[in-house]
Amino acid sequence: MQLELTEEVDEQKIWARVDELSLHVDSLVRKKVVPAKPLYILLFLQSFETMTVHGRELTSYGHCYQHLIYQALDRARVKSTEIDAYLNVLSELGKTILSSPSERLDDEKLDDFFRQYSISFLPIDRSKVIKDLVNSYILKETEQGLEFRYRYLFYFFAAKNLADSLHQGNDSKNKVQELIDTIYLEKSSNIILFLTHHSKDPWIIDSILYSIMEIFPEEKEANLDAGSLSFLDEFIKEIPDLIGES
Repeated sequence: MQLELTEEVDEQKIWARVDELSLHVDSLVRKKVVPAKPLYILLFLQSFETMTVHGRELTSYGHCYQHLIYQALDRARVKSTEIDAYLNVLSELGKTILSSPSERLDDEKLDDFFRQYSISFLPIDRSKVIKDLVNSYILKETEQGLEFRYRYLFYFFAAKNLADSLHQGNDSKNKVQELIDTIYLEKSSNIILFLTHHSKDPWIIDSILYSIMEIFPEEKEANLDAGSLSFLDEFIKEIPDLIGES
């Protein structure tokens, strides 16, 4: 980052930028959704350099995950003309695994998946697709079956399928409502978070708000006026003492 600067810059600005990037990276690798490996961190930093401040809003972190997916497919030498087909397979796979009692498909369920896929969509070369997706480190083959290698991939594609099919009947809406009702679970909360990236449908936000209102019926909405934020004044006063203790 500092090497890109062509003029002398205040050192405080450099450290402020480092702190900002650290905060974003910490948010992305928390809870081991994405492995905290140098490759992933470097790819995130690269994507931050090409995004605007607005583009780094919480739900827009989905663009960073999307960047990782395209990079993975590119490393596996998937042709640009095939990427949409691969993404569609992954989306349908996310849907199927979301409805499955486990987060993987054994041989029998995988046969059923590709049989149904060939009926609903254009035929694909199953062996090649699986091989490419495994080589790209998006999928992983285990003794128990085929699964997403990292949890963020499962969350991303399960949410993508829900977003794409939100208005194609009630099944997706019922599933979204089920996730919202169990939003206290890690899987549910992360899929809902990715869903707000894939879709800006007001129904999703309204459903989340209604659910929260039912959980906290006595709580009033925060309007962020001076009075409702007065508790921060006391906290700010304690900061010098907290720094001194550390």
